[in-house]
Amino acid sequence: MAELPACESATPASEARPTGKPVSPVPPRYWWLKRILIVSGIFLLALIGVRLGWGWEANRQLQAEIDRIIAAGEPIYPADFDPPPMRPEENAAKLYLDAEAALNLTPTQGDFVNKLVGEYAQIRKRLDEVEPFVKANAEAFQLVRRAGELKKVDWGGRIRSPAINFMLPNLSMHRHMSKTLSITATYHAERGHHAEALTTLVDSFRFTEAVDREPFLIVHLVAMACRALVLDDIEHVAPTFALARDARERDADSTIAPRELVSLLITELLDERSFEAALVRAMQADRMIMLDAVETVLRDGISSLLSGGPTVTVPAHWLQRAMTFPLTPMLKLDALAGIRFGSAIVDGAGKPNWPAARATFPPEPSDWSPLERLTRPVSGLILSSLDRVVFQHFRALAESRMAAIALAIRLYEVDHGRRPETLVGLVPEYLSTVPIDPLAADDRPIGYLPNAPKPILYSVGDNATDDGGRYALYPNGAVDVKRFDLPFFLNGDRPTRKRDADDSSERDDDGDDVERNGRDSDENNPAQH
Repeated sequence: MAELPACESATPASEARPTGKPVSPVPPRYWWLKRILIVSGIFLLALIGVRLGWGWEANRQLQAEIDRIIAAGEPIYPADFDPPPMRPEENAAKLYLDAEAALNLTPTQGDFVNKLVGEYAQIRKRLDEVEPFVKANAEAFQLVRRAGELKKVDWGGRIRSPAINFMLPNLSMHRHMSKTLSITATYHAERGHHAEALTTLVDSFRFTEAVDREPFLIVHLVAMACRALVLDDIEHVAPTFALARDARERDADSTIAPRELVSLLITELLDERSFEAALVRAMQADRMIMLDAVETVLRDGISSLLSGGPTVTVPAHWLQRAMTFPLTPMLKLDALAGIRFGSAIVDGAGKPNWPAARATFPPEPSDWSPLERLTRPVSGLILSSLDRVVFQHFRALAESRMAAIALAIRLYEVDHGRRPETLVGLVPEYLSTVPIDPLAADDRPIGYLPNAPKPILYSVGDNATDDGGRYALYPNGAVDVKRFDLPFFLNGDRPTRKRDADDSSERDDDGDDVERNGRDSDENNPAQH
């Protein structure tokens, strides 16, 4: 029998005695923990990759949109809205501010102005009370007149981030000045000082144009309110203007308004470049505020947007930055959507009429889906309903054009002893062309009803439908400008109280008083004009 090698053991492996420390099996739960950690790590890396890719794409799209706006020569950052440098003696705003500071408005006088502005019958009854007020503010009015001769305007404001907190301290005084000028123009017209009344209207209109130079929607709204006072004054006083037929008549009576001044006011009313530029610039500023708000949140945290600057401690600041980091791409895409929304409004503001502008507008925030509201937190907070602002702008254009036409009709009436049968009769001696209706979609001219019970010019109004000069009255007797057509009363006899309407007023189906001017002849048909 062969012997086993000395190096080999005859003991079976199963019977071999272990040496050293025994090895325990790995519990199954630890294998699952490793797998969870591995999967979590992979998932975390995937999230980081998605976040980086998402952030890169969001930043690329946002920067591309910003670059497009810059390439178009449009402002997008706060400093882009700084006015060009000018010398103090060139700046109309300095004189306007001096004029506002010179206004003699005690609290009692302030109440006096607020009660009388636009109340032409009351001013007529209280001329003796108005006279000392007008004389007391003569210095302010002279400053306004000097300012109106200057073309450059810088109110001194410089928009900086966060732009949403920029303050506009002068708006209240602008309104007071506009009201004071309105009462003064009416006073002079009622006293028979037609030259001074007309000059004050020119001063007032130039003041509204200067107010409109600051690029904010609220400023444009205030400027439109100031403009509305001037247009109301023109409607009231234009039918009574005594106008000189020639230089000899003007020299004989200095109270008679020179016709050159009427022509100047017509020209300035119809020169809409500054007014249209103000709306576009206000919309551009709204777009800038949207972008700046998102950049402020990403840079300094949400608290800086609410407080006007970074006021939190350094640890809190970096905590806010860390909290916004995962959502940075969403916020940048929110800024992109807000900029595109603003760009659509900017494009609409440059359209020739209201229906064309409205057709370009994107859905308002109130019409967004729940998902859009969730993913657009900043723009949903900042963006507002802008369609009515743009509509008010086009309505102001319509009223300005009607005021210019009314002045041209007055010139014609002085020369011919009657009003023209159609507005075409004003061309080219009094108007270069018949102004179109900016509230209509089809480039129709402003309507004209010279033989109506209350002769009017009219625009199609809110409903963009030509109702033939029909207009409705509120229960207190004032004209309801939101229904039917938008009238401009050539005799200055705008209804203001119940039963000021003509006997031809009727009740419509809703129970409102309605003036039905109708179209009973070709000369009453604006399509012929």
